[in-house]
Amino acid sequence: MTRRITFLNNQGLVSTGGGVTILRHLVRDLMRDHAVTVLSFDQPAPGFDPVRQVTLPAPPPPGRLWRLAPVLRARHLRRVVSRADLETDVTVALDCHFGPLLRHVPPRRLIYLSLSCIPRQEWFGTGGLQGVMNFPQYIWLERSLVRRADRTLASSRMHADELRRFEALFGSRPVVLHPVFPAETPSHRAADVPKILSAGRLEAVKNHAAIIAITERLHDVPCQFVIAGDGPLAPALRRQAAHLDGKIVFLGDVADLRAERAEASLYLHPSRYESFGIAVFEAMRAGIPPIVSRDAPAGYREILQDGVSACCVDFNRPDMAAAAIRRLLSNKIEREAMGEAARAAAMRVSQQDYAAAFRSLIDAIPVS
Repeated sequence: MTRRITFLNNQGLVSTGGGVTILRHLVRDLMRDHAVTVLSFDQPAPGFDPVRQVTLPAPPPPGRLWRLAPVLRARHLRRVVSRADLETDVTVALDCHFGPLLRHVPPRRLIYLSLSCIPRQEWFGTGGLQGVMNFPQYIWLERSLVRRADRTLASSRMHADELRRFEALFGSRPVVLHPVFPAETPSHRAADVPKILSAGRLEAVKNHAAIIAITERLHDVPCQFVIAGDGPLAPALRRQAAHLDGKIVFLGDVADLRAERAEASLYLHPSRYESFGIAVFEAMRAGIPPIVSRDAPAGYREILQDGVSACCVDFNRPDMAAAAIRRLLSNKIEREAMGEAARAAAMRVSQQDYAAAFRSLIDAIPVS
């Protein structure tokens, strides 16, 4: 049965990042036999001809009310989204800023696809007074969606537990689906200089500044750090790395990282918080040993084992992280064994079909 399905997200199909990866895969699957609409702040993306893509006007700067930025963004969405755009069979929200809108104009059926426990992510990423102010606002926004939704999806058990603990949603039972999708596994080709890949939006929660501190301690090691991604911290990170004589390469946004993964010897992921960690999973599936945080809340812990399929370090101690990289680069046998263990762990998770499971959820929701 053909249904009208509307996706709501701040980023559209033209962007990059973990949330957009999920959105693109779901839209490509559902647009085959459903009428799909995507509402976002982005311009329409090519290659999605059957999909109706609506570009919403960007929210104005919060100005002196910057402490209330999340609530103001939600208020803006309530003003600019047309009621007609929500007259669909199923609404799928990926962004909690849509919560007040969906309470004001209740959809027939609502799926909340939570990309992370937003209050916790903001706490680790923003910090300071803004982080303190954002925390309760995001609790309010996300609670409004979880309590209204017919189904809530979380990307890991940790993610689901954090929704319950930090947002007092103790009776909530999110459906846990690891966001993994079919992908071609590239054949590895050795680079002239060992490459250490990192990917993610250049913002505080991803902690890319740790890579600069690590690189400084490996000035004598023939290797190159490659950072894929863009974001608000890009100019500052480039300035901080300027003295390293090209040992760090910033690629900017890269839509397809298969070529970079094919040449990578290690994958470095210093993020302070991950609801799952799609980039870590994709590195593992490519047979690249991941170096990840020992202490950060992260869903990828459910699929890897320290010392076997990954190397867990304290990124607040760059000497420790640099020593792990130095050891793995110098020990090919250990590095390749860890890469194969990582690939095997990822392949076990790859047996799940996220898009098919999501379609089953859509089909199981009665639409009156």
